[in-house]
Amino acid sequence: MPILVRRIVLAVLLAVGVPALLVYAAWTLESEKGVKTVVVKNQSGDDVFVVDLPKKEEGIDLVLQCDEEFSQDAYKRFRNFLGIEAEPIAVPGGVKALAMASGELPKELEPVKRATIEALKRKAPRRIILTAHSECLVYDVIAAWQDRLDEVKSRQIEDLRKARDLVKTWFPDTRVEVFYAQKEGSQLKFNPVLREKK
Repeated sequence: MPILVRRIVLAVLLAVGVPALLVYAAWTLESEKGVKTVVVKNQSGDDVFVVDLPKKEEGIDLVLQCDEEFSQDAYKRFRNFLGIEAEPIAVPGGVKALAMASGELPKELEPVKRATIEALKRKAPRRIILTAHSECLVYDVIAAWQDRLDEVKSRQIEDLRKARDLVKTWFPDTRVEVFYAQKEGSQLKFNPVLREKK
């Protein structure tokens, strides 16, 4: 495939895919999964109906991960190990969407990025875990188009760094941890990477 065709295909995929990923992440955060039942407190008069709203969950921990089916059980066990009960933000490519939001989005897509930030703010994250994994379909496909399969892991690590730095600009008080999950045989090993110096 000629390089120009590859670049056009990649540009179209990124122009369509990134906004879709960001909207999906925002929708996931605001989805019905986290909504708790409200309790009727009282009824007063004919026109007023009063209910107690569930207490807003403050300072939750979130995981941003890839949504590939083969890794979901491993990621669930990883979240349990970390003591994170909240549903993950699971999108194709995981941190790819955040890494691209750090400046590669066209001006027209900035509102989508802003919506994602607002959705995250509502959750008031205390800690965000950013992850990437080996054999990621999104990264492998992009690398295959560019004939750069040997650079996949280094690109993922760079995207993890970009995503971490971006999250820190949005939420300076939020603790951000970064992990790379390496598939070795029948295991997925979650290794901390990009640790901040203390």
